[in-house]
Amino acid sequence: MLPLADGSDMMGSLRTPAAFQGIVGFRASAGAIPAATDADPQGLGLTSIGAMARNVSDVSALFTTLRDDPAARRQSPHGPSGDLKELRIGWLGDADGHWPMAKGVLAQCQRALENLQGPGAQIDLCSLPFSMADLWLCWLTLRQRAMLSDRALYEDPRSRARMSDNWRWEIEQGMQRGESDLLMAKTLRRDWLATIERLFTQYDVLAAPAAQVFPFDAEAGPPTAIEGVSLETYHEWLAISLPASLAGLPVISLPVAAGSATNLAGIQLMMPRGRDDHLLAIATAAEQALLA
Repeated sequence: MLPLADGSDMMGSLRTPAAFQGIVGFRASAGAIPAATDADPQGLGLTSIGAMARNVSDVSALFTTLRDDPAARRQSPHGPSGDLKELRIGWLGDADGHWPMAKGVLAQCQRALENLQGPGAQIDLCSLPFSMADLWLCWLTLRQRAMLSDRALYEDPRSRARMSDNWRWEIEQGMQRGESDLLMAKTLRRDWLATIERLFTQYDVLAAPAAQVFPFDAEAGPPTAIEGVSLETYHEWLAISLPASLAGLPVISLPVAAGSATNLAGIQLMMPRGRDDHLLAIATAAEQALLA
């Protein structure tokens, strides 16, 4: 309906719909694009602004317009190199089975990623040296803390009656978490940032499927299980978005070849915080190969 649009991404809200629609979704580095204060009232840095469009060129144009860096907007149109030759890509896959995947998602993304070997990219399986259970606990605690900004709505019986069950649940969970829980989550997050920093000494780019499932019927609600694996929360099927979200990384979801509209999927590529232009250059070089 639109050539491009801006939006926010906390837990994949740019990447997931882009993957489901066969378009590009880009979440900029945390703070790269100014955000309204109410987008992050507690300063937890979980949400970033970005863009969705039909191709990387359009996403890049909108990012250049929105970014909080006048000098960058005047930079040379050539920008950083997007050469894929000898690019080191760490493939996270399903995190050694910790992210349940709908049948076909992983294979479809792996086939597309292998196409980048032709232009010279080096792809290696990367096992995350971090507990995925701890990563999830860290995220859940910080997210629910962030949701406490809606507590006034919850405490007003009239507005609470209009809230969804999931929204109320998030606030109630946040109300139960104390300062010790927040301290634990912040400690885990620091550990995760250190892990990411080490990984980027080994790889130029980290890659993973953009979503753990294929598009589903919205009326049925979000998945409660994936391939027989029960999900404990209404949003656990979005856990694959957390590596970038918790570290504030620039991350882009690029579509991959699909047989039909029911099995659309995407690959997310991540780079170190602040390397937005380099990531967009690499995505420009990779987007057609991923669709081959």
